[in-house]
Amino acid sequence: FVPLYAELIIAQLLYLQNRDPSHPIYLYINSTGTSREDGRKVTFESYGFAIYDVMSSIINEVRTVVMGRAIGQACLLSAAGKKGWRYMLRNSIVRLEEPRVIASGQMSEADLAIRTNEAIHDRDLMIKLYAKHTGNSLETVAKAMRMKKVMWPKEAVEFGIADE
Repeated sequence: FVPLYAELIIAQLLYLQNRDPSHPIYLYINSTGTSREDGRKVTFESYGFAIYDVMSSIINEVRTVVMGRAIGQACLLSAAGKKGWRYMLRNSIVRLEEPRVIASGQMSEADLAIRTNEAIHDRDLMIKLYAKHTGNSLETVAKAMRMKKVMWPKEAVEFGIADE
């Protein structure tokens, strides 16, 4: 999630809650999360967690629809939708991924250690959140993340990321 997009999504969720707290909100997802198509990391997991926190704290039901792909943080957001209302279009995929460290230029050892610790914290948090929303054990989720498991709709339903 590029910071600007994350801010826009958050603003829209808050606006829609303010407009009508009783109306469900549909979140349509087609995102590679915090990485580009080629796998290169472009931003931090904190932007995805910010969207997750707002989704979890607003009054409205958030119903998710994966259209195309939901990778990494985007996959987590799709799983965090209202149970019974987490959809995937027929030719969509989801993929669990571990956070990676963004390395840029010459980093000091201390900076690298800080970013590595952040990635470990983010990974552990993602595992807990996936387990909460899918009903899988921490070990099952961790293994799927390590393997960068790609799932089509049927597999995603079986894993607990989607309902239909």
